[in-house]
Amino acid sequence: STLLEWLCYAVMMSYHFVNGYPLSTYAEFVFLNIQDLVLVLTILYFGDRLGLEALLYIIGYITVVSVISTSLAVAKIVINFVLPVSMSSKLIQLRALWTSRDASSVSSTTWFLAFYSCIARIFTTIMETGDIPVLLTQSSAAVLNCSIALSVVFLNGQKAAGKREKRA
Repeated sequence: STLLEWLCYAVMMSYHFVNGYPLSTYAEFVFLNIQDLVLVLTILYFGDRLGLEALLYIIGYITVVSVISTSLAVAKIVINFVLPVSMSSKLIQLRALWTSRDASSVSSTTWFLAFYSCIARIFTTIMETGDIPVLLTQSSAAVLNCSIALSVVFLNGQKAAGKREKRA
């Protein structure tokens, strides 16, 4: 799911850039791309897969950004795939949470921040560009980010209640 998220951030950043949108509408994606690069490399490092696999991901990322950033026509086609890919990445995470019923390694704070970030991007997009594909993507991401955050709170609450019952 991290790779899918990273791909979406790359496409969104490149799409905004090639459309000539104000930096305020996509500056966050620059930092999110860096954050997800670090996450991907960390995951690969701890999975003993840092070598060739990491290099292939980075080359793929650079290729995607380069192609989208140089062609408005390609950017307008590719942006339509961000919504289903973004939703898939978050649905994978939701499924994993509810399948394992263990949210101990997931931070609800992080997911609530992601939710609020999407809300901010929705307002920025409305005020600055009115871009419908971006609004749809950010709106669905906001709903799913909030769903993940609430799931974490709920599952951690169940776990805490179970511990209290065992002690009693």
